[in-house]
Amino acid sequence: MLNALVDEYRDRNDVVFIGLAASSKPMLLDFLSKHPFKYTTVPNAQMIILGKFGAPDKNGDIEVPFPMHVVLDRTGVVVARAQGSKGIAAVRAALTGELAKKIPGTP
Repeated sequence: MLNALVDEYRDRNDVVFIGLAASSKPMLLDFLSKHPFKYTTVPNAQMIILGKFGAPDKNGDIEVPFPMHVVLDRTGVVVARAQGSKGIAAVRAALTGELAKKIPGTP
């Protein structure tokens, strides 16, 4: 489903799909060779994942909902955040809304 989403926007140069992975580059490349994934993937991103998307639970342990989908606007502000396969619809809706907005400074 995620690869299909990437395909929907393949002709646009203003949409980028990035996947953060905690795995090392060799482990990630091995995984991707068996499970093709069209996102640009970033290995060794565990600190970004924990720091930006983790939240403490009631015991103070950091939890990261997975999979988590985040849509940023053109200025880097989070405009949508959704979890799991049902989150794909939220991503699509957020992208549609953001791409419909006028870019400041353009006619």
